[in-house]
Amino acid sequence: MTCFWDALRDKLNIKKNNKEFISHLKGCNKKDNSILWNDVKLTQKQLEENFEHIRDFNEKNINNGYDCSICDPFLILICEIYNVNILHNYNGYKMKYTKEGGNKTLNFNSNTGHFS
Repeated sequence: MTCFWDALRDKLNIKKNNKEFISHLKGCNKKDNSILWNDVKLTQKQLEENFEHIRDFNEKNINNGYDCSICDPFLILICEIYNVNILHNYNGYKMKYTKEGGNKTLNFNSNTGHFS
């Protein structure tokens, strides 16, 4: 199941395959960012944990699915490096990732088994 990565690449119009895309994200990984999650700035501890999550993610396991979290490190990084906002609806619970000056908003929906 690669629906998380497929949906991200589709909305961002990324032509790389999933493994290349994840490698690119890992190469852009950083501990500081300007993203607000539900209008709240992330703590230094959250930034460090997000950095470690992305750094340690094994892209060889992408076919096993990705367990997107409520405040997901990859969605935060995507907002930062692609200058976008993200609205993520998980079973009716809405999360907002905001990049100041974000040039567009990407909308995603997910449940316990699918991300689109």
